[in-house]
Amino acid sequence: MASGKPFLSKSDVKQRLKNTKLRGTDSSITLEKWEAEDETEPICWQSAPTVVGEVLVAATGKGVCFLGFSHDNQQEVLADLRGRFPRNPIEEKGTKGLEEAFDRINNPLQELPVHLHLKGTDFQLGIWEKLIRIPLGGLVTYSEMGNGVQNARAAGTAVGANPVSILVPCHRVVRADGSYDGYYWGPEVKKRLLAYEAELVSESSSIA
Repeated sequence: MASGKPFLSKSDVKQRLKNTKLRGTDSSITLEKWEAEDETEPICWQSAPTVVGEVLVAATGKGVCFLGFSHDNQQEVLADLRGRFPRNPIEEKGTKGLEEAFDRINNPLQELPVHLHLKGTDFQLGIWEKLIRIPLGGLVTYSEMGNGVQNARAAGTAVGANPVSILVPCHRVVRADGSYDGYYWGPEVKKRLLAYEAELVSESSSIA
């Protein structure tokens, strides 16, 4: 994940907050809600290097259900996966759904199609669907995610519980004061992701 700028300054963040507008529904992403009968659905996983680092992706036959950063800690990430899906049989095996995920990660500007199969409460799913509407290079606040300051904490908890990082871009949510240290996979990963995405958007704009 090479970037000429290692992180965004607070002024950079505030400017992006000011300029970001949530887009409409992304037709390239198909989201299916986890149902009770999915508790025994087989889950396949693969770990591979990508443009944003080594990631471990897991999917059912319906779509991607988990994505985490696996560099130097694959066993910990696998334990996380198994903890989220304790009743599902899990095996290392390639699938079309995993190929979709890796293709989309490695070609962020193309917004290639991907299927998601998300396990969460109705409130969490509502927040995760909103995360998908944050454009590449954009940023929003926790209060915006919760439609008001009074719901910012609950929204933040839902953002942090997101099981599919990158594809459901919880890293694009920051504090209103321009700070952005909180991230399930570590603040340094979040800083690099945001700098990388900002650089991508800037380069694509200059080419256009």
